[in-house]
Amino acid sequence: LGCPEEMNLPNISKLALAVLRRESQEIKDMISPDYYKAAGYDGGKSDSDILAKAIDNILNFQGLTKESEFQRQRLMYPGIVNFGYIYDMVGALADWYAGYGPNYPRQAMEKLLATCAKDSRGQWWNPIAAKPYEGSNCGQAYFNLFSTYYNERKSNPVGLRRLDENMGIYIPSFVSTSAIAGNEYVAAMMRYADAGNYQEIDKLNLGRDNFRVLYFGAAAYKERIATNKTMFNDVLTRNFVSMGTVSWRKGMTASAQEPAVARANLYSEGGNDYLATGGFVDQIPTRFMKTIGCEKTVVINTSLTIEKFARRFAPFIWNLDQQLVPDFLDTNNPESSESISFTQTNALLCARWDAFNVKEMWEMADSAYHNIVFTEDDAMLAAQDKFLLLDGKPSTQKAPPKTCYSLPKARINHFPAYKL
Repeated sequence: LGCPEEMNLPNISKLALAVLRRESQEIKDMISPDYYKAAGYDGGKSDSDILAKAIDNILNFQGLTKESEFQRQRLMYPGIVNFGYIYDMVGALADWYAGYGPNYPRQAMEKLLATCAKDSRGQWWNPIAAKPYEGSNCGQAYFNLFSTYYNERKSNPVGLRRLDENMGIYIPSFVSTSAIAGNEYVAAMMRYADAGNYQEIDKLNLGRDNFRVLYFGAAAYKERIATNKTMFNDVLTRNFVSMGTVSWRKGMTASAQEPAVARANLYSEGGNDYLATGGFVDQIPTRFMKTIGCEKTVVINTSLTIEKFARRFAPFIWNLDQQLVPDFLDTNNPESSESISFTQTNALLCARWDAFNVKEMWEMADSAYHNIVFTEDDAMLAAQDKFLLLDGKPSTQKAPPKTCYSLPKARINHFPAYKL
């Protein structure tokens, strides 16, 4: 696009549009129909104008413009991402791993695994994929089986589907999201948004009393949560709400309400209404795991900071003062929710997936597989020879499971081919 001064929103939108037009129909379908309609597609506006408005909304919210320009009304804008379509894609993938559907190639998979899974314990994907198999290799054979199944499953998802099964019916599973609480406020935000009076949303006086963290999962845990909620007295524990049993589709919808990407959705429980605003506040939920009765917890965390997004936007969404945000995010505050979570952690795996770009997927997988688990738990250290070997070497290290981003880089970056 040439000179920096030409990098304005119309040109950025034209570039994005060009990329979309050169990609598959699958990518185009990821754009929300509601967004196209709200942006004026039916009113004669060009695709370029529509994308310009979308990009302007996202850039403003994600902090690429002045934070003082933030408007809470953007929480209620029609999102650009068609999450329903994306869930169907993810659901087809989940069905593959569950072996669901009449077109699942069961016999072919059993034959493939009999050869390719042999002697594979302790290895990551690349060396397994390179094994020869029927004139090709295991990776190509696996991909051929998967792609045929996946394309048929998306177009004809007959029979049982993982998306429509309830969370937690096989193993305890939960999804969390931050939320705006208060029936009066929720009703007003919905009413103004439906009428297109978005500017009225910014006039609502939201505060810390309107802050909640919703957990979706098995209803069987609700009584246990209510009984054990007093185990911790941090901000997030005091404000979490158990939403009971939901399907995977509904739970994913709640957690994916990222501001400016998807509109805040309405959920109700026990006569109370909530607007889900995204699962970005309870990053290390080991307090919650202890509350429902988990004896051991292992945290997969990133060595780079995970606090920036929540720290930047929580004050604006709920009008929170600057003290409340450190109360749940600041690891330098021993009484913050995140600090308490780390004290309840038995082991810590420090991943670095956000240190790689989209062209480095194999490098990211390699790095992720070779990350060491830090723990002082004797049972985990004693068991590593049975199930925690990586390339024939122990995968755990006796060390306190502190925050990943407090560890020296040399200890995190033990796989020398990659750099932070």
